Amino acid sequence: MKSHTCSAVVLSFLALVLSASAQNPSPHSVATSASVQVPHLIRFSGVAKDETGKPMPGVLGITFAFYKDEQAGAPLWIETQNIQADAAGHYSALLGSATADGVPLSLFISTEAHWISMQISGQPESARVLLLSVPYALKAADAETLGGLPASAFVQTNPAEAPGSATTAKPANANSNANPAAAAVTGSGTADYIPLWTSASKLGNSILYQTGGNVGVATKTPGAKLDTVGTAIGVRGTSSGATGTGVFGRATNTKGVNFGVQGQTASTAAGSAGVSGNDTATTGQVYGVFGSTNSTTTNAMGVSGYEGATKGQVYGVNGNTSSTGPFAAAVNGYEGATTGQVYGVYGSTSSTTNYAAGVSGYEGAATGQVWGISGGTDSPDGAGVSGYDSATSGGTGGSFTAAGTSGTAIGVFGQTSSPGGAGGAFTNLSGGTAPVIVGNGASYKQIFQVNAAGDGFFAGNLNVTGKLTKGSGSFKIDDPLDPANKYLSHSFVESPDMMNVYNGNVTTDKHGLATVVLPDYFEALNRDFRYQLTVIGQFAQAFVAKKIANNRFVIRTSKPNVELSWQVTGIRQDAYANAYRIQVEEEKPPQEQGHYLHPELFGASEQQAIGVRLTPPSTLSDSPTRASLVGPLSQAGQPVK
Repeated sequence: MKSHTCSAVVLSFLALVLSASAQNPSPHSVATSASVQVPHLIRFSGVAKDETGKPMPGVLGITFAFYKDEQAGAPLWIETQNIQADAAGHYSALLGSATADGVPLSLFISTEAHWISMQISGQPESARVLLLSVPYALKAADAETLGGLPASAFVQTNPAEAPGSATTAKPANANSNANPAAAAVTGSGTADYIPLWTSASKLGNSILYQTGGNVGVATKTPGAKLDTVGTAIGVRGTSSGATGTGVFGRATNTKGVNFGVQGQTASTAAGSAGVSGNDTATTGQVYGVFGSTNSTTTNAMGVSGYEGATKGQVYGVNGNTSSTGPFAAAVNGYEGATTGQVYGVYGSTSSTTNYAAGVSGYEGAATGQVWGISGGTDSPDGAGVSGYDSATSGGTGGSFTAAGTSGTAIGVFGQTSSPGGAGGAFTNLSGGTAPVIVGNGASYKQIFQVNAAGDGFFAGNLNVTGKLTKGSGSFKIDDPLDPANKYLSHSFVESPDMMNVYNGNVTTDKHGLATVVLPDYFEALNRDFRYQLTVIGQFAQAFVAKKIANNRFVIRTSKPNVELSWQVTGIRQDAYANAYRIQVEEEKPPQEQGHYLHPELFGASEQQAIGVRLTPPSTLSDSPTRASLVGPLSQAGQPVK
C-alpha cells in the first residue's frame, strides 16, 4: 500500500473576536459585555496531498499540536478533528472546537514564539510551522486583567473617604451586603507547582507540577498530560459501584495505531507486568482487565501489553480473578470492528525463559462458567485472542503463534483440573459446517480439520504411540483406472488377536525342497505360528517339512520345481503387546452403561451417546454473546465501547 504524507500550507490564522475592548467600551457594548464570552478558537487552513503531490479529498482525521520549539520537545497543546477536504485537498479547521474550553489563553500570555504541526491519521507528523503574529491576539484577553485577576478584585470593600470631604450619613443597613474582610493568606510556593492549602489560610507546594501543558505527580519533567512517578503503584483506580470501572482508558480515533490503555515494564523480576489487573470479587460479571476498541485499522487493540525483558517469569498482560459468577474473566477483550486485522486481546514477549507468555490468564474459581482468558471478535479476518511468541528457545506458551525455530515453543496451550472439563475446546455455535482447521507453513496449508459433524481430515503421516480404537477401517485412494474422477477403497482385515501376516511365493528345487527365510526379528516379535501353502500351475502335494526355527522354515512338494504361495501368521509377543493385550470382550464402565458409541443405530437418542460432550448453555442469555463480552456500563447506562 502506498504511504501518504500531508502537504499542508498555512493560509491564515485568525483569532476570532479576541480583543481588549474593555478599554473605552462603546455605549452599545456595555450592556452585553459581561454576558459574551471571548471564543477561544483559531482558524487554520491547509492542503492535504500524498507523496506524489496528488490531493487527498474526503474526511481525514488530522491531529494539530502546538510546540514551544521548532524541533523536539513535548506538545504544549494537542487536538484531533475529523476534517472534510475538497477535491483539491483544501480544508479549513477551527482549532479548539473539539475541546470544551477551546485553545487555552495561557499558551499566548508569554511573548515566546510557538510552532504548529499537523498529522493525518496513520501518517508521519508534518514539519512544524511558525505561528504568525495574528494568533498572539489571544494575549489581548490578558489586557482585561491585572496579574490574571479581574479589576473587581482590587476594589476596596470600604474605600477611605477623601480628606476634607463631608461625611455622608449611611443607612442603618448599609453594611448588610458588604463582603466580609478576607483573612490574610500566608505561605510561599515555587513556580510551576500547583499550590496546596496547608491550613485554612496558608499555601504551600503540592506534589503536582505543571509545565508545557503537562501535569506531573512527583516529577518536574512530565512527558504526558498526566505523568506519575513513584516506587509503588504509578496509577491506581478503585470503584465500588455495581457497574463501575477501576481504571478506564478509551481511544476515540477510529484510525491509526492507538491504545485505550497501554502498559510497559522493563523489569526481569518474576511477577512483573506491563498491565496487571486483579479482581477480588467472588461473584458477578467482573474483569481484572477490560479493553475495548472499535477501530478497523490493522494492529488496533482493546488492551495491549508489551514486556521487553529477555529473562524472568514476566508478562505483557496478566490478569487474575477469583469470581465464580458466569462470564467472569481474568482478562477480557472485545473487538467490535467487522473488518481489518484487529484483536480483542494482543500480547507479545521476547523472553526465552520457561513459562514466559505474551498473554497469560489464570482463573482460580472452582465452579462457574469462567475463563482465564476470554476474547471475542465479529471481524471475518480478526481474532478474539491472538498471541505472538518470538522467542527462539525455551518452553514458552500461551500464544496462538509460536515463531521459534528451536526449543519447545507452543502455539496454543490449554490446561484444566476439572474431571469433566477440556484443556481446549472448539465449537461452532451456529450449528453450521465450518470446520476447525490446523494449517502448516506461512501459506496455511490445511493438514487437519474436523467439521461440525465430527468428520476429520488429516493430510500426512499419523503416529499413534498407544492403542487405536475405531469402528471400522479402510484405505481410500484415487482409483488407478480413473484417478481424476473416482476413489478406490478396501476394508481392513480384522482379528481378535494382535496378529501379524507374512506371505510370499517360492519354487522348490529338483529335490522338491524350498527354504523360506523370514526377517531377523520374526521370532522375537511373534509366537503361535500358522502356515498356509497353495500350489500354482499344476497338481502336487505340498507340506511344511520343518517348522519355523532360526527365522526360517522348509517346504517340501511331491514333485520338483513346483511354484507355490505361502502365508505365515504370528501373534505379537513384544513388550508393549504383552503389557497392553487387547481385551476382546469387556463390560462397559458404569457411567457408560445404557449409552452407545452410535446411539442412532439402536434407536437411542443423541443424549445416550458416549464421548466428550460440552454442556450447552441452558438459555440464550447464558451463552457468551456479544452483549456479555462488551463489559462494564458507562454512567449513562450504555455499554462502554
